[in-house]
Formats: sequence, C-alpha cells, structure tokens
Amino acid sequence: MDREKAAAPIKPKKKEDNLPLYLFCSGKNRRAYEYMGLHKAVKDGKPCMVARVWAPNAKAVSLVGDFCNWDPAKYPMQEQGGGVWEGYTDVAFAPYELYKFYIKTADGEDTYKADPYANHCETRPGTASRWYDLEGFTWHDKTWYAQKEGIDPSKIVSVSVMPCTAKKFEIKRDDENAAGLPDVDISLTTRELAKMIKKAQLNFNRLPDEKFDAAMGESTGAAVIFGATGGVMEAALRTAADVLTGEPQDAIDYQEVRGTEGIKEAVYKVAGMDVKVAVASGLSNANKILEKIRAGEADYHFVEIMCCPGGCVNGGGQPIVSATERSFTDVKAQRAKALYDQDKAMPLRKSHENPVLKKCYEEFLGEPGSHKAHEVLHTSYVKRGY
Repeated sequence: MDREKAAAPIKPKKKEDNLPLYLFCSGKNRRAYEYMGLHKAVKDGKPCMVARVWAPNAKAVSLVGDFCNWDPAKYPMQEQGGGVWEGYTDVAFAPYELYKFYIKTADGEDTYKADPYANHCETRPGTASRWYDLEGFTWHDKTWYAQKEGIDPSKIVSVSVMPCTAKKFEIKRDDENAAGLPDVDISLTTRELAKMIKKAQLNFNRLPDEKFDAAMGESTGAAVIFGATGGVMEAALRTAADVLTGEPQDAIDYQEVRGTEGIKEAVYKVAGMDVKVAVASGLSNANKILEKIRAGEADYHFVEIMCCPGGCVNGGGQPIVSATERSFTDVKAQRAKALYDQDKAMPLRKSHENPVLKKCYEEFLGEPGSHKAHEVLHTSYVKRGY
C-alpha cells in the first residue's frame, strides 16, 4: 500500500453532523479530551462505555481488555471520518479496569496501543491504560489549599528553594502534577536565592522575626533531617517504631544511620522484629548496595539512597565552598550537625505528629498507603540510556 496515500487524512464529516469530530479533524477542538479516549455513555437506556481513537491508517480497530478477555472480535470500532474510530461496549467499566486499543495496521500487523487520553495507566512494566473517572474526583495540593483560602488555583505560583539542581528537571516530569496543575512552578537553588538576596541588598539582621503562614510553619524535626544522608531513614524509623509497637517511643535518635560515610548498615529491634536497613549516598555506593541485594547477600527491609555524597546538604545547588576550606573542614558533617541540632530542639520530632499532615490525611488522603495517597505522593521512574 502507498504509505503517503494511506496517511492522507480522511475528510471529516460536516460540522452540523458531529461538531466535536469536525473540530478535532480541523485541529480546533481545544477540549478533545472530553471527546476522544474512553468515556461513560448510555446506549439503549443502559450504561456502557464509548471509546474513540485516532488511527488514520488502520484497517481495523477494537477496544480490548480484561472485560472481554482481550478478544478483538468482541467490541469492534467503526471509522467515523478523519481517521477517528468509535465503538461502544455493552457494559460499564469498574474503576481501574485495564484496556487498550487493538489496531490492525495498513500492513496487516496486529498491534495493541494504550489510550493517549487515558486518566490512569497500569504500573510498569505493564503498558495498558486504566479506566478512571475524574467526575467527582477531589483535586489535591493547590486545590485543597485554594479551596480553604478561596483562591483560584491557577493563580497560585509554587516556588521551592532547594539544595538540588536536579529539582529543576523534576518539576517538569509528567507525573509531578497531582493537582491537575504543576505541583511546583519554579525551583530555585539555595545559591540562586542567596544571589537574589544580595542583589536586593536585604539586611537580614534588621528584619523582624515573623512566623510562617499556616500551613507552612507546621513542621517536625523529622522533616529537618531529610537533608542529611540517613535522615529519611531515621524519620521513617521514628514513625515505623510508633506504628509497629502501638505506642510512642522515647528513644528516637538512630545514631547508626547518621554520619557522612558512603554506606551505613544497621539492624534495629522493633516490636520484636529485626528491622534491617541500609543507607547509601553517592551513586557509586548505591551501586554497591544494589549489587549486594542482587547477589542475595543482603535482605534489607528499607534502603535509602541519595545521589549527592553526604546527602542534600552537599547538593549541587548549595553555596560553593573553596577547595582550601574543604581540605581542612568537613563541610558535609557541619551542615548535617546543624540539622540534627535543629531537630533536637523541635517540639515535634516525628512526621506523623505534624497536625497539618494529620488533617491532610483526614480530609483528603484517607489512610496512609491508600490508593489516593499513592497517586498523589508517589512518582515513577524511567530507565534512561546514560
């Protein structure tokens, strides 16, 4: 088949016949997500699903999934014009139902494609789409705060100040928008902020002390020590010990995971169980830990890995220290000590004691580990070729 001929767009139907299709084929449908993809529908008085996909060169298209044992013959779709295929099911989908589009190409090849308009997808290594209805969905982050304060969420600009240069890339990741808007709009490094302060000629010694706005002022010592290697591990252990024993623990300083060593290992007795942990900072040390796990030489319950040696206190966006000063001073250790000193002085030192965090779970996230919490708080990673 002549590929150029096959790729030529099919003339869309008239505007009065199907306005969404006409606008889509004309490249003017700015709400295409409401028309294309998978949606709830009613046919012959019964609830069902309608699916639409653009496949201009296809010989045949079907909607397939667990609901039909992935049989392409069960729900064939019809070409509507402009290369858009449409099809209905005779059943409504349950939340998170797996599905794909079966497509027979112009060359007769059988392929299975995910829905580019899907609201949810299968966890890797799976590649299927999942049905997820956004109707009635409670948006988080910016919208939660915006609802409480009566602010248009699109007018909120979230700026993070970080010791890490990688955050500038991370805020642009596809799954960093749990609120339907970017979680973070701008990421500055601590070094960039210092330059801005100097440029503005702000004299911090003359500025009066003020409290943070709620809820930004509510924090715990566990959050503070996140910046040091082993800090995330220690924060998690503090909460895990309380949860597993069912009562608050007084001994919450886990010294074995502190320090600037590249690899730290420890075993803690928690609620009668030996909890085995490992901490690595610097990717060469991370590789050593992973190789031990792969070889079956270690059976850790929890592993913390930070890319920068010493943790975030030594991040690429931190103030630069001269080689001479580094030769005589362990900068990583001094910065980490400042964090642990601050942690020790905090009235709340465990993450789960933060009142704002408690309220967040009560009103939005439900229980820790819930599906909603997983969607909002977790991210995914892609294997890269370098």
